[in-house]
Amino acid sequence: AILRLMLFLNHFCCNVFILVAAPFEDDDKIVGGYECRKNSLPYQVSLNAGYHFCGGSLISSQWVVSAAHCYKSRIQVRLGEHNIDTNEGTEQMIDSAKVIRHQSYNGNNLNNDIMLIKLSRPATLNSYVNTVSLPGSCASTGTQCLISGWGNTLSNGGKYIGQGRLMQKKIISVIK
Repeated sequence: AILRLMLFLNHFCCNVFILVAAPFEDDDKIVGGYECRKNSLPYQVSLNAGYHFCGGSLISSQWVVSAAHCYKSRIQVRLGEHNIDTNEGTEQMIDSAKVIRHQSYNGNNLNNDIMLIKLSRPATLNSYVNTVSLPGSCASTGTQCLISGWGNTLSNGGKYIGQGRLMQKKIISVIK
């Protein structure tokens, strides 16, 4: 079942990875986003190893999809986040039980840059924490898609005062 899910997600990653905000290199960050309305993207998760290092999307109560270049053997998944510097009372912190990179992932390129994280226990789904709707097919060229995460807000790597640690969003077009 896990292999079938990874194959499905790999075939449709053009849509799924629009939902994952995790930089591949320092110059590959998504910039120029705007603060999201608090808890408006309940599927967005923060991956932590003592610090926020990547994002992902909750695809079921016990599974998260992210990018394989974000791999660490132990990950704490933080759900229900908005400001990652403040406990807002909506968060759930759940450790990973298993982290599975795509078997054909190669760190020298972005091919098969997909990973699944099994949570050690199911997330409690509510208005702050919920699953993303998975696509039925690839988005066509020019389709407007939402990206989100906690990245830089300025192209020089800086952050606007008060915004850098709040969830951001941006609309982009799919290119092929």
